Amino acid sequence: MFMPVAETPEPTPAQAVEFGPAVLDGNFSFEVTYMSRTAGVIDLGNIYFDRFPEGEFVIVDYVLTNVSGESQTFFPLSSTLTDGTTSYQPDDYDWVATGSSASFELGPGESFPTSIMFDVPRGTDVQSIKFHGSPASAGVTVDL
Repeated sequence: MFMPVAETPEPTPAQAVEFGPAVLDGNFSFEVTYMSRTAGVIDLGNIYFDRFPEGEFVIVDYVLTNVSGESQTFFPLSSTLTDGTTSYQPDDYDWVATGSSASFELGPGESFPTSIMFDVPRGTDVQSIKFHGSPASAGVTVDL
């Protein structure tokens, strides 16, 4: 079980972010549910999987849904995070720290709540995340 080392304080209701409806790219829909920042994550069962960023981790929680009529494989590490000028790739060990996988298969209509983690400079004003239904797809952007 992983847990954040230290999160920034919860936003006050006036600062709370509302995410829009699910967006589509290829055979998947993506619905962002939460975004948090942390100074690292620790694995309560294995200290070798503890992760500490160069800056801070931005973790985006979302629900992935296969909207096609067939089983589909999803590659979460194709996603990118941006501050408007710089794009960030997911942390190399994202799949370990978020309990996800480098790829996974979803059946028709199946949904899966998951997270993706990015190492960004401390205090980065992240603006959006771009999800890809497949590594070669155009992708779809969600404002954060």
